[in-house]
Amino acid sequence: MKKLIFVLFVLTMFACSNNSPKGDAGVDGSTDTDTDTDTDTDTDTDTDTDTDTDADSGPDPFECHAVNPAAITTQAATEFTVTGGGFMDGMTVEVTETTTTTSTDLGAATVVASTGAFVDVAVGEVAVGTYEVSLTNPDDETVVCPATFDALDLTPLTVTSVTPDSAWTGITTDTAISDKQVAIEGTGFEEVPMVTWVSISDPSARYPASIVVFASALELEGVCPSETDSIPAGMYWVEVTNPSGIGAFWMDGTVKDEFEINTVPPPNIIDIDPFRNPSASDFNMTVTGEYFQSGAVVQFLESDGTALDMATTFVTAGELTAAIDHTVVSNGIYPVRVVNPDTQYDVFCSYEATESAIGHVGNYTEIPDALITARWRQSSVAGFDSFGGTYIYTTGGLDDGDNVLRDVEVISISLTGEPGVPWVAQQWNETTSSREDNFMGSASSPVGRQGHSLVRANKWIYAVGGADINTNLASLTTPALDTIERAQILGLDTRPEINAASFNASAGTLPAGTWYYQVSAVTPSGETLASSREMISGGSGTVSIQWTPISGATSYNIFRNVDASGNSGDTRLLAHGVTATTYDDDGSVTPDAAGITPLPFGSISKWVTLSTTLTVPREGLEALVVTVPSGSATIDDATYLYAVGGRPDASGTGYHVSGERAEVLADGTLAAFSALSYNLNTARAFYVLLTNQGQDGSNFIPDPEIPLDKTVPTGPLYLMAILGDDAHAGTNNDGLIDFEVTEIVSADGDNSAWTVQGDTLQVGHPTHAHGASLHFDVLFTFCAVSSEDIGGDPSVSSAAASRLLFSPGSPPPPPPNDIFHSRTSNSSSFSISRGYYEIVRVNGYLWAIAGNDGSGPLASVERTMQ
Repeated sequence: MKKLIFVLFVLTMFACSNNSPKGDAGVDGSTDTDTDTDTDTDTDTDTDTDTDTDADSGPDPFECHAVNPAAITTQAATEFTVTGGGFMDGMTVEVTETTTTTSTDLGAATVVASTGAFVDVAVGEVAVGTYEVSLTNPDDETVVCPATFDALDLTPLTVTSVTPDSAWTGITTDTAISDKQVAIEGTGFEEVPMVTWVSISDPSARYPASIVVFASALELEGVCPSETDSIPAGMYWVEVTNPSGIGAFWMDGTVKDEFEINTVPPPNIIDIDPFRNPSASDFNMTVTGEYFQSGAVVQFLESDGTALDMATTFVTAGELTAAIDHTVVSNGIYPVRVVNPDTQYDVFCSYEATESAIGHVGNYTEIPDALITARWRQSSVAGFDSFGGTYIYTTGGLDDGDNVLRDVEVISISLTGEPGVPWVAQQWNETTSSREDNFMGSASSPVGRQGHSLVRANKWIYAVGGADINTNLASLTTPALDTIERAQILGLDTRPEINAASFNASAGTLPAGTWYYQVSAVTPSGETLASSREMISGGSGTVSIQWTPISGATSYNIFRNVDASGNSGDTRLLAHGVTATTYDDDGSVTPDAAGITPLPFGSISKWVTLSTTLTVPREGLEALVVTVPSGSATIDDATYLYAVGGRPDASGTGYHVSGERAEVLADGTLAAFSALSYNLNTARAFYVLLTNQGQDGSNFIPDPEIPLDKTVPTGPLYLMAILGDDAHAGTNNDGLIDFEVTEIVSADGDNSAWTVQGDTLQVGHPTHAHGASLHFDVLFTFCAVSSEDIGGDPSVSSAAASRLLFSPGSPPPPPPNDIFHSRTSNSSSFSISRGYYEIVRVNGYLWAIAGNDGSGPLASVERTMQ
């Protein structure tokens, strides 16, 4: 279904400045040669109709609509764009500081069209301040732009790459949206910039990105609305503008680089096979997609942008084969690009060149931005939104004051594995009409969790079990939690879209300029993401907008930029509690510049405690989600949430050997839990539970549906319990060294007997509260707690990690106790030794989240390539 993104209204604003009784609007640029037919000889105001034919040679009318961006930096030579009408070659620009009234003549602008011009500002030419902009045509007519701009002492941002550099106008009659997602690289990006496509032939024709995802100060993802905004074919500049107002064009050296909107489709990559391979071997890659042309070339892109050409064979318009030469491809993650002979291209993320076929994990490196709050006994999970964004969600845990945490921290992860700055999830509170931290439990009755398990099924995140008190104390018999909470990753299906906007010049006080609007819905589940930005310019008075209704919405929040400059499209809360699906902005209310912004991508709904509970309370449990094949081509597969092990309380005894599962239903609720037929051989808490399902996947963007696409069984489906703690005596607790495996043997998710594996971990290194990952037929376990006394911080090990091979189950099947074998030491280690952390596998990397280093909670995050 096509979605409405932006509707650009360009309405001409007429302003008479010469009080002429004739029909001309504005000062003529030449002598008026008409003959006035009026014969009125009285002295009153002449009201007759002028029948002249004006032979003026100048453009008419002369007006300024907007200044973009809304700010410039005083630290570097820069430029800004003025748009409007009636611009002549030789038009000059003067800026006046609004407080000191100091004026600076910036000289002649570069007039690109009668509707747009560029103004150069040299270093030191203007001081820090706020400026009014005046334009003067060669005929001496002067207009003042409707909004000021700021000169700020800030580091300039740069835009160095836009990939791909073209988009297709698409076919409006088909069911596919041909808008193009592009990767933007540069420096100095702030969360979240605006990305705009600016017509080279007419700078007043500006097309904002429908979606911008902030990955880091160096990377953005944006969607060019080539089809949904009906962008005319031609050449465009790409401008990125920070919320501070400072912007920059995509540059090639000192020249603006160009983005093309084509009527001919570019290549579209759908898949690559294989998506990983040892870097020491040659192989053939198959690239599938559409619109490939004979002569197309497959390229691997290095981190510095260097393109490595692969010998490519054109098979069909939907298939290419590329011979990959191991001598030019080293270990790493490579975006794959297909370039057609017409120079159009598409990029697929990503291919992984690994060290060896059996798997290898190197040392972890700490990323620059840590979590906001140091924590241990927390839980983390990866998630994906509707816009191709990837996130790591971390919930709960204990802080350095032994407080049980209730908040959710979010880290965005780019498709090439670059992390963004962590932020705390928030939601709308209807009672206070404000944003608050999105606590587990609810804002009115928050409940923290530690020792719980966080899992995801499609757009739903579940917090399972744990404890709502500090259990790092002796002989606590307070029961663990048997409750489950759920939150939804917000996406397209939750947000409204603005489908109409118009000016009413006869009412209201809204000044002429460029205005951006967004609308979010408030529902019982919380506030949705806001709509795409709706831009409207060139008019004044009152702006009326209307939007699509959202089922279940109790009200809507309206967002608008603060002043007529457009402020980079950066919107703030204008109105809340709106119950209609229309709103009239008459200018009587101005948003607070430091006010509430729309929810960022990756936000989640309010937490809801489900009516379904575990059969027993479990702290230190492990949970995961698995899609179980039905065994029939006509019966849907089912998705189950498994909860295994843990302990009923912190008294030190009675750890669980039992496991249970509940079906995940299409609406995100859970069916009742039922016990697994077979129990663990050894009770386990603070351990790791893994499955072999999906372990051969790229782990970039998974199938977004529930249930997942029909599963084609290629072998047994296993659950694996790795190490852990079987009882806690209070001192010198040292954990386990073994692990065991069970097979899912029935369509209702039940299991076979658990089998203890013959190969264990390294003798002398029992551990719990650790991390592990199974990927590409190799199990990696990482070090954690070596011993622990209740009431203090754990002792953590820096011993080497272990690696075991996984037998995938192809005939002949391995013995049940030999599914894992050939244990070896792996040299991988953390930058900071830790326990009670989380390992998350996503976008080509393993991520180690927070934990305790033996001296207290950690906020640090580390990663290594998988």
